[in-house]
Amino acid sequence: RDLTATGSARVYANNGSERDVGHYKISHFGKLHGAVSYPAVGSPEDKVRLAYVIMIHDAMTLLGMQETLDIVYETKHLFVVHVDADTPRNFVDFVTQYYEDVSNIHVLSNVSVQWGASSIMTAERLLYKYAVDIGGWDLCITLCGNAFPVKSPLQIARLVAQNKGLTFSDARRVDPFDREQNRWEGYECLDKRCRKVHGSPDDLPLFKGSQWMALSLDFTRYLVDYSVSDWYNHSVECCIDEYYKQTILYNSYFKHKTRPFELMFVDWGWPPSAHPNLLTASDQLSRMSDTFLFARKVIPGGPLRRWIMETRLQR
Repeated sequence: RDLTATGSARVYANNGSERDVGHYKISHFGKLHGAVSYPAVGSPEDKVRLAYVIMIHDAMTLLGMQETLDIVYETKHLFVVHVDADTPRNFVDFVTQYYEDVSNIHVLSNVSVQWGASSIMTAERLLYKYAVDIGGWDLCITLCGNAFPVKSPLQIARLVAQNKGLTFSDARRVDPFDREQNRWEGYECLDKRCRKVHGSPDDLPLFKGSQWMALSLDFTRYLVDYSVSDWYNHSVECCIDEYYKQTILYNSYFKHKTRPFELMFVDWGWPPSAHPNLLTASDQLSRMSDTFLFARKVIPGGPLRRWIMETRLQR
């Protein structure tokens, strides 16, 4: 699929506001963007600055990311993209060159990522540190190339403006003995010997949640400065991406600056499988909670993305 398109400095959005896209090249898919709502100039939502860290690994996730950027891209935001180091060098070069004229899109390719392994923690921390070093944003949203917004940029900015300084996480306590837990509260093993047997880094009570989180700038600074050496040993016992940020968050001062929130809609099927299902039918999204900001595994260029744009992104 051809990604080539002509960039435009300013684009008028659905609600009459102006969207500054600078030198960003809107793809053919993105020509449908006119129905999408953006913050009005000078509004509280317009003052929100976001950092997006996005992980891609092949042509399909690149296309998926491009279509997401067609929706969320504005010159005021920051975008840090990680291309898996195992991808062919010419693919990394293509992605880098494609965005080289867009000053707020930065492409890194430092780590070969294996999902659920410690390498994903390494890659994420590099992305977060890069974003922190640039700074100037309110919230850092972690995505993969298969993610697609199910809320308009206006709705996303409104949520962030109403929750300034908060981190969004759906994490819950994890009990080493696997006793029954409810959604937001659980049990931990109070015996330190028990926690040590289970390899809890720094002997901390464990918290588990979705990898797809939205982190405040202050917590992201704390996270990248936090020593995670013990987590590399612990990674053999768990899917590290579901534990390390969550445990560090809820064992720090920042647990008081957290909003319980699921950022990403993922269909795991029933009974839940090891891998999320592809989202291909609109009824899957119509049944989901109205709180999610993004959905994962939405096929690039597919009818579901168009359905989302027509029914959800005009608000």
